[in-house]
Amino acid sequence: MPVFWLLVRDEEPARAYVQLMNGYKSDPSLLARDLPHRSVETLNPVAQNLTVLLWSDFHELVCSPGIDSETNAARQELERRIVA
Repeated sequence: MPVFWLLVRDEEPARAYVQLMNGYKSDPSLLARDLPHRSVETLNPVAQNLTVLLWSDFHELVCSPGIDSETNAARQELERRIVA
């Protein structure tokens, strides 16, 4: 089943992306309107599975110490972007 995650800094209701995601979830035809190259059959499950994920939540779940220098460098860059 298709899933779409939107990684964001916060979920303030006034944010355009929060309003857009809520609109897509409540009315999947809006998503079909904005993605006319995809079938309605494909987009209905996507609309049901839209999720806003905070960067801080992502960091907490995924960014444990890495097993090599490249992984650690990627984790450090993500941390820099979240704190910035």
